[in-house]
Amino acid sequence: MSHIMSIDFLGKLFLFAKANKGSLNVDKIEEVIATPMMEGGVLDSGRIYQVVAVPKDLAVWLRTPSNLDWQKIDLNRVFY
Repeated sequence: MSHIMSIDFLGKLFLFAKANKGSLNVDKIEEVIATPMMEGGVLDSGRIYQVVAVPKDLAVWLRTPSNLDWQKIDLNRVFY
């Protein structure tokens, strides 16, 4: 990913977070990072894995090119 695309990616994420302050949830984050940049999201062709993490819940959601559905990984099972 080029430096310019990195700035665009981070800028869009920042604006998304600011616009949704206080109402962010896993579904909203999954939606914006799975939406192509040309459609207002932050997905670009250089991204391979997408991850959403909620540390307080010890949960991670993962999406890969070979599996376009989000997969929840419950880390409570690993740490407790």
